Amino acid sequence: MSVKDRVNILVVDDQPAKVLTYELILKELDENLITAGSAREAFDRLLKHDFALVLIDVGLPDLDGFQLASMMREHPRYEKTPIIFVSAIHLTDFDRLRGYESGAVDYVPVPIVPEILRAKVKVFIDLYRAKRELQRMNEALEDRVRQRTAELQASNDRLAESEERLRLAGDAAQFGTYDFDAVTGRIHCSPQLKHLIGLPVEDDEEMSLEVFLRLVHEEERDAVRECLLGKRRARDDRHHLEFRIIRPDESVAWLLDRGRAFFGDGEQPELLTRVMGTVLDVTERKQTEERQLLLMAELDHRVKNILANVSAIARLSSRRIGTVDEFVRALDARIQAIARAHSMLREDNWTGISLQSYLSELLDPFVASKAANIAFTGEEIWLKPKAAQSLVLVFHELATNAAKYGALSVPEGKVSVSWVRDRETGPEGVKLVWAESGGPPVDVFCGKGLRPDRDPRREPGAWRQSRTSVHTRRRDLLPERSARTDDQGTAEPECDDAPAPGQGGGQFALQRLPHPGRRG
Repeated sequence: MSVKDRVNILVVDDQPAKVLTYELILKELDENLITAGSAREAFDRLLKHDFALVLIDVGLPDLDGFQLASMMREHPRYEKTPIIFVSAIHLTDFDRLRGYESGAVDYVPVPIVPEILRAKVKVFIDLYRAKRELQRMNEALEDRVRQRTAELQASNDRLAESEERLRLAGDAAQFGTYDFDAVTGRIHCSPQLKHLIGLPVEDDEEMSLEVFLRLVHEEERDAVRECLLGKRRARDDRHHLEFRIIRPDESVAWLLDRGRAFFGDGEQPELLTRVMGTVLDVTERKQTEERQLLLMAELDHRVKNILANVSAIARLSSRRIGTVDEFVRALDARIQAIARAHSMLREDNWTGISLQSYLSELLDPFVASKAANIAFTGEEIWLKPKAAQSLVLVFHELATNAAKYGALSVPEGKVSVSWVRDRETGPEGVKLVWAESGGPPVDVFCGKGLRPDRDPRREPGAWRQSRTSVHTRRRDLLPERSARTDDQGTAEPECDDAPAPGQGGGQFALQRLPHPGRRG
């Protein structure tokens, strides 16, 4: 036994011979024996050491053993330390009773039987060792509990911090999480996911699978059910699904689900146990994709229309053209007119354009530098892009004809363009009037087309009958319009069933009034 493991025994006796006797009797126990010759010395030893047992002689010079024992019991540190009284003179029952009342655990008379004293001391030493070991184990257990408690608290703190980061990330990215228990059929939704699907965030109750599926649009309901209840899908059992949700307020949202399925181990590897994932609101992206598809379809339609217009312009320009240079100039002028209309509409983001601004910009190349030879009169009317594109060639040809053969071909000539709302052409009709004055005399043109390509003054009677039609493919922009020329030389393009003027469409009647010098 090492010195470290030896326990302390205090012997309090003022007679050295008796102390030597105790040492000889207890030597076999191989413990650390400490002696004191008086009560004062005993207190000094007690303050410096811990003792497994105290042997006290009742007859001490300063205080008797009973008083020393009573004082020890009053101190918290020694109130449970075993005390054995040894006496050669105080042997009455009263003395024994007094000894037990003062806190002794035994009362040994003199002469001492060595074996009995040694056995009693050994019992208390073993009890002390067991108590000290138990105390050491309790302290180790308490230390372990404190350590595990600290580790658990740190783990809880990290978990709470991780959950807070996940919550903040979910709030920032606007995604929610779910946990589906395939065994119970219940789904736990995060507060952000409940917000996405329109459920109360403060309600922490789990929902059943059927309740959740009732919120899913019927066209995607089977796909969502397959993801949550389907068999093993791939090596990593992950899924990626976009579906619509119908909120309690009947609004529709697109959600993107990225999740993973977990299956059983051992004997049931195909048994679905759990599905977890994240859900992101992609409604804005889906709407953007739909708008892009719509824009692509509209762009495709417009490109086809432009190519059809270019083809038609090319065929028109090739009629009655004497040389290639004349054809190129006529084709380029018409394409440039369409380009100007396109630029004007682009500046207004293809929302439409004022009729007066549209005509001013379109006819600006024909305006004389020093004379206001073209005037516009009419109330504010708004043209939609389709109507503006449809009218561009009409006014270009009118202006071109006027510049070649009509009022704009002479310095004193004037052109007046006016428009009024005309109920005769429809409930919301508009009549456009192109009037020329001050130009050379003309005759009625009998051919077909947007303009005569030969000088009508060389072909009298040419302005007899003319019909010009402009067709559009969308009724909400500008419907079919036709122009009839009667014997008086008035051309009236008409249209039916059109949108309201001032809203980008409308019904139009276009009159071309010849200047006063016309020959009948």
